[in-house]
Amino acid sequence: MPRARCPQPLLSGNAPSLCILDNECSTDFRSAPAKHRIIYQLVPPHVHQRNAAERAIQTLKNHFLAGLASADSSFPVSEWDRLIPQTQLTLNHLHTSRVNPKLSSYAYLFGNFNFNATPLALPGIKIAVHKKSSHRSSWSYHATEGSM
Repeated sequence: MPRARCPQPLLSGNAPSLCILDNECSTDFRSAPAKHRIIYQLVPPHVHQRNAAERAIQTLKNHFLAGLASADSSFPVSEWDRLIPQTQLTLNHLHTSRVNPKLSSYAYLFGNFNFNATPLALPGIKIAVHKKSSHRSSWSYHATEGSM
């Protein structure tokens, strides 16, 4: 099945102007971008470095595996699917926008991220959750162990 880097218009009003398609895609699939006045290019077969979609998939896989490797040893690997939203979020913060290289991809599409409202930590890491003084005894620890 051919992979295409031709997303739908995003909520921020940005629409693609160029689609990069695998060489094996069908003629029906090639005609779809023309309906929306989008230019398309074909990537030569077996040249994954020039296909931006293949490079993006490889980057996502590497970033996801790095996050999974940094998880706590007691983190159940069967819960890997819960790490996908944070992987996408952190990767979009690390990747610069192609339209405006001074912004991250996330900032370009969605605006500034409020790190105070949504703190980020390594996926699957053990965390300490603060307990208010009214919910703990005077000589007890000020935090309880949690997981993220």
